[in-house]
Amino acid sequence: MNERDMKRMPEGSKHYIRVNGVGNAWPVPLGTVHPFYDPGDPEQLANVSFSILKLSSDPVKGAIDPQSIEWEVLIDAGHGIVQYLIRHGNRMPDAVVLTHAHLDHTLSLDWIIQSFYRLHGKEKRMPLYASRQGWDFFTSSFPQLPQLIDYHELKPGEKRNIEGIPGLELTPLPVYHGEKAPGPNMLVFEIGAPGKDPARVLFSGDLMCPLLRRADYRYLQEAGMAFLDANNRFPYTASNHWSICSEGPEGRSESKYLKAWRQQLSCTHLVAPHLPVVRDRVVHAYFDEFLAYCDENMPLSVFDLCSRIRPLKTMLVHYSGMEDKNHNGGELLNPVQLENWANAEAERRGIASEFTVPRPGDLFEVV
Repeated sequence: MNERDMKRMPEGSKHYIRVNGVGNAWPVPLGTVHPFYDPGDPEQLANVSFSILKLSSDPVKGAIDPQSIEWEVLIDAGHGIVQYLIRHGNRMPDAVVLTHAHLDHTLSLDWIIQSFYRLHGKEKRMPLYASRQGWDFFTSSFPQLPQLIDYHELKPGEKRNIEGIPGLELTPLPVYHGEKAPGPNMLVFEIGAPGKDPARVLFSGDLMCPLLRRADYRYLQEAGMAFLDANNRFPYTASNHWSICSEGPEGRSESKYLKAWRQQLSCTHLVAPHLPVVRDRVVHAYFDEFLAYCDENMPLSVFDLCSRIRPLKTMLVHYSGMEDKNHNGGELLNPVQLENWANAEAERRGIASEFTVPRPGDLFEVV
C-alpha cells in the first residue's frame, strides 16, 4: 500500500486483504527469465495466495503489527507461502479456504498444518474449507494430513460462516478449470463491520469460465473488489485458464483458440468435475439451475466478467504470459506494462473498473 492510499484510509478501518503471492504454477521456469518476476526476490516467485485480516489498529506505512491481528483467514497456499508468512509476522492463520486443490494452491499446507498440530496437539485441528471433490484430491496428495484437519465442506451457492470468525461469510461459486481440476470455486466473502453493510470481495481462483446462475450475476454486482486470474492476456484454451480479453493480439475478433473451444462447448461437460457420485440435494439443485440458464453469453475472459458484474477495483494475479508469447505472438510484460495495458484496454471497451496488478505484501482496505 503506498503513502497516497494510506492517506485516503478512513480512521477506524479494520479489515484488509493482504497479497501473499501472485505467481502462477511456475512463475519463472528453471533456466529462463521473465520480466514480470524478480529472481532475486523470493517473494515474487510465490504462488497466488491472500489473507483476509481483521486488525485492532491500522497499518503504519503499510506495515502490519502482528499483535494487531485479531484473526486471519488464508486463501490458498502454494509454493513459497510459508516462507512469506514467517517473514511477515510469523503468525498461524486461524482458518484456510481453498479455491481448488492443485499443488500450486496447496503445497505449503503440509508445513502449515503440521505446524498447527505441533502448537496445539490433539486439542485443536486446523479448520480447512474446500469442496468435497477438492478435499478428496487434496487428501490423495497429502494422505498424512486428514486426521490433523477440521474439514468443512463448501457446496456451490451455499453461504456459510467461517467458524470462530465473526462478521465473515463465504459463498462458493463453481468454476470450470479443465477436466482434471475437481471441484474448483470462486470465493465471495462478505466482510462485515459494525454499522455498515458488509463489503463483498471476490477471489476467482484459476478458471476457464464461471458456472453461474442468473441470480449469481446480480449477487456479484455488489462486489467492490475482484481478484481475478490473469494467466494470459490473449486466449489459449489448452492452458485451462481464461484470458484477460477474448480477442487475439490483433484485437479485431474473437481469438481462433477461443472460437474453436466455444464451438465444442458443452454445459453438461463443464459441470462434470463438480458432481458427486451420489446425488447431493444442494449440489445437484445448483447445477440443475445453472444448466437451465447456461448459454453462449457465459463470460470467457476477465473483461467479459467485469462487463457483467462491474467491480470497482479489479486486481490481476497469476500472470504467466507464456501462452501469449508461444501461441499468440505477444510479448511478455512487466507489472507496470500489464497494468497500463489492462487499463487502456478497459477504457477502450467502456469497462469502468480500475485495474491493478498487485505485488506480494500489498494491502487493500476493505470498504
